Amino acid sequence: MIKKYRIFILIILAYITVLSFYPALSAGFINLDDNAMLTYNRYVRSLSADNIIAVFSNYHYRLYHPLVTISYAIEYHFFKFDPFIYHFTNIILHLLNTFLVFFIFKKLTKSFVVSYIVSVLFAVHPAHAEAVAWVSSRKDLLYSLFYLLSVLFYLKLSETAYKTKIFLLSLLFFILSCMSKPMAVTLPIVLALIDYYQNNLTLKRIKNYIPFILISIILAVITLLGYYSPEQKSSYTLYSETLYILNAHFNILWYIYNFIFPFQLSCLYPFFYDFYSDPPFFIMYSPALLYIIVFFVFLSLKFNKKIFFGFMFFILTLLPSSGVMPTGMSPIADRYVYLPYIGLFYLFAEFASYIYSNVKIKKWIYYALFISLVSVMIYLSYNRTMLWTDTTKLMTDTIKKYPDYSHHAYLVRGMEFKLAHNMDKAENDFKKAFSICPYSPYTAFNLAHIAQIKKQFSIAKEGYLKIPKDSPDYISAMINLSLILNEEGKTEKAINFLEKIKNSYTDYYNADLINSTLASFYFSRDNADIHTVIEYLQKAIVLNPYNEQYYLFKMVCYEKLKDFENFENTAFKGIENLGIENSMNILNYLGSEYFKKNDLKNAEQVFIATIADHPNNHQGYFFLGNIYALKHKYQRALTHYTMAILLTDENGEYYFKRSATHLMLGNYANAKADMEKSVKKGFNIDAGFKNEVEKLKI
Repeated sequence: MIKKYRIFILIILAYITVLSFYPALSAGFINLDDNAMLTYNRYVRSLSADNIIAVFSNYHYRLYHPLVTISYAIEYHFFKFDPFIYHFTNIILHLLNTFLVFFIFKKLTKSFVVSYIVSVLFAVHPAHAEAVAWVSSRKDLLYSLFYLLSVLFYLKLSETAYKTKIFLLSLLFFILSCMSKPMAVTLPIVLALIDYYQNNLTLKRIKNYIPFILISIILAVITLLGYYSPEQKSSYTLYSETLYILNAHFNILWYIYNFIFPFQLSCLYPFFYDFYSDPPFFIMYSPALLYIIVFFVFLSLKFNKKIFFGFMFFILTLLPSSGVMPTGMSPIADRYVYLPYIGLFYLFAEFASYIYSNVKIKKWIYYALFISLVSVMIYLSYNRTMLWTDTTKLMTDTIKKYPDYSHHAYLVRGMEFKLAHNMDKAENDFKKAFSICPYSPYTAFNLAHIAQIKKQFSIAKEGYLKIPKDSPDYISAMINLSLILNEEGKTEKAINFLEKIKNSYTDYYNADLINSTLASFYFSRDNADIHTVIEYLQKAIVLNPYNEQYYLFKMVCYEKLKDFENFENTAFKGIENLGIENSMNILNYLGSEYFKKNDLKNAEQVFIATIADHPNNHQGYFFLGNIYALKHKYQRALTHYTMAILLTDENGEYYFKRSATHLMLGNYANAKADMEKSVKKGFNIDAGFKNEVEKLKI
């Protein structure tokens, strides 16, 4: 019966995979690395040869994952920052990985039932919601795709005459996997585990591992050189490594628990202790419990290799992200087990198959139990994915589950409140984060920023000066310090301070902000040297050519110099780099300058272009109305003024210009009505025009 409906069953697999994570398609971006990975990542804005070379030759936030950035760049090229596309791609990658898991275990076990159970659990386990629903977790989906492809082609070696080509394909996919995420370096030992499981661990097979091992070593070195800053390396001690290793044992047990009971999943798992106090007992005793499990796993080899294979696949693929080495803000993350859980899924599948074959119960009961299990997982995955559609909900969920350890969740939720201009709630969350973890530079920065917003400059200064140099927020803190000095009227001191930071500290991500801030300081000077301002703005543009404000500021400078040629060239360069869809303000500024110069032809072309890509651009409609009025095309002018008013009802000048157009068309009642609305909106109408309209007979 299974053979007869095999294709139908695989279609069901695809359906439940998409269903489990369907809410992600309506999600936006999450304020948890999505900015750093995607929206603020200048490398995703271009597919030019120079940019692609830069992607492959640079770290991104101390990580090396060029293929992830390229995947974003391809999506951006066609769809810009439409969140639907990025989430859709993630779901498709997960679907592909699900089928790869099925085909790999079909080859390994020769059992449709076992391979199907493994792939179903992989498809719908709620721990996978993070990897699938979070755009920034593309790394895990992409490295797993190439990792599984490498394994699949490696398994084909024994059944094909084209061994060299198949082997090279397997090697190629491994390289692509390593270029997606460094966790892929475990593949050589996993291949050895597979050969051992299949009784193929021969000398000839072992020789095949050599190129895989060499690639692993190279990628491991590249990762270690990029990830650890000089400050981290200097603070690295035998004691700290001992604590990391101790913590790794607990982390592995935590993942096993979440595999069985996925009810307390979180986007930010807590540090249950810090390096400033003794670890709690459950951390201290975790190695003993884990090694007891490992002991029984090795005992199982007396009977078969299945338990050993499944458990060791889990351990080996998890090891790089187990916490043996520091991995970032969270010691545990659901995305880390996206691939490793396959080993535990396999153990469950073999156990279920064994029970099905050896325990005599009516078959429908087994089917009902399996369907119930899968239904619960789909429900949990669906609800977990719903949380990933909103940053505040996601952080609140973490806080509810781990209120005494969620300093990072309070921090991120506070940042969301700050973006929504709810400063009181933001400050409360930052203070709560600080009370839980007073050592976090991110919390110190945000508390200082709140103080700055509230004009409590002495508190803000004190907070910013606590930010360590190896913190990603260090440069932002220094820029904000200079802004405080400038606001206090100490512009020269602000300039000197920021110039010193710029010249003495080069390891920063937002160097363009230093240059643009310096440009604003030089611009605010009495008798400002505009050429110096332009010089700094050009440096900012070179470092980040995708910030519209830099081009607008530079255009202001050229307008002051009455240098229209360079004003125009700057606008063109901005439009070229940003695209029309991201250049509305540049287009409006350029069009208004053409209009001032009475170059109505170019002005009309610019504003037609901008409203085509920005149909809500009321300024574009207004200027087109002015252009058509000057050309005595009053009906067209009237239409465009009306569109401008429909888009914003707050501009009195728009009503005034439409009043004048109604007057020219003889619509006296409408002219008077619009004039009155213009006055109500606060627009200062010429007394002569007002008297002329009021004298009209309606």
